[in-house]
Amino acid sequence: MFRDLKAFVTFGYCLLAGWASVHFAHAYMVTVGEHGPATFEKLTDFTASKPFQNRVLPCLLAKVLDAPLSSAKDAFPGLPLGTGLDLAYMGLIGLSVFGLLFVFKELLLHFGVGWMAFPLSFTILYPTWVNHYWLNILRYPSDVPSLFFFALGLLLLLRRKWIGYYVVFVLATINRETSCFLTVAMLCLFLTKDNLREMFYHWAAQFLIWMSLKAGLSLVFINNPGSVIEWHNMFSNFKLFRDLCNGESYDWYIKLGGNANWIFFTMGGLWALVPFLWSRLPLELRRLFWVMPPYALGYFLVTFLWEVRAWNEVVVLITLFVTVGLSKKFISLNQIS
Repeated sequence: MFRDLKAFVTFGYCLLAGWASVHFAHAYMVTVGEHGPATFEKLTDFTASKPFQNRVLPCLLAKVLDAPLSSAKDAFPGLPLGTGLDLAYMGLIGLSVFGLLFVFKELLLHFGVGWMAFPLSFTILYPTWVNHYWLNILRYPSDVPSLFFFALGLLLLLRRKWIGYYVVFVLATINRETSCFLTVAMLCLFLTKDNLREMFYHWAAQFLIWMSLKAGLSLVFINNPGSVIEWHNMFSNFKLFRDLCNGESYDWYIKLGGNANWIFFTMGGLWALVPFLWSRLPLELRRLFWVMPPYALGYFLVTFLWEVRAWNEVVVLITLFVTVGLSKKFISLNQIS
């Protein structure tokens, strides 16, 4: 009886996760615009600007899927979107969201949420939708998969599955350079005075892998337009702060009132709950807070601040903090009553 119920719950969960993933991927592809120097077609032809072209994993997968899905579009004209290539990217984004839901559920189970991990895993869709759909104007194929890779890498770290972790680290690095924050997460979780040598070896291995892959991709696409690091964004960020301090008006996200109001709404405002739930969080999870300062610094240096679509790893961490904190509070209230 219990086995049948478990199978029924798993089937229902997969069905709901599949529907949510397809819905998100389709809305993302249809509604969010493309960046001219890095359209999906240019990325797949390897003629897009850097640094977008260096994030090559989804481009390689889409190139493989393009021909069979184009044939499928010819055979079944009712399939969504315009081309087989669009369908390939939609599929990759949908699979990323589907995988993210399952991995987030496992993270919640790891942190003691229990049976509530199944419904609460869908919480991750809320800030993902806000950052990548509602507050987003440009889509890139590496953005949504980076949430999945970071969450999966984090889960494998927590379980100390090192072989699987390194496989994910390589894939995540080919997908997007922010995979380096998995290394930061590893140090936050495990670094003590008793394991300095072990952590140094892991840090050195990941540093060499990351540098080798990024340098190799930079050489492959050396003749593409653009630059590997967009330092000009740092100056734009300084100007943004200066203008806001001087009272100048911006009409970004005018639906939120313009100016800096988007800061509150990023990640759906979940970040504002973290201080109130901090005491409920397990020590292991609190350690991951220290990923935030280097992430914020790196983000400020090379990414324009208002592009909240790039806050991928932070979305996973903030949602973990809030979901685990609220569930612990709920469990505590039930025990009191």
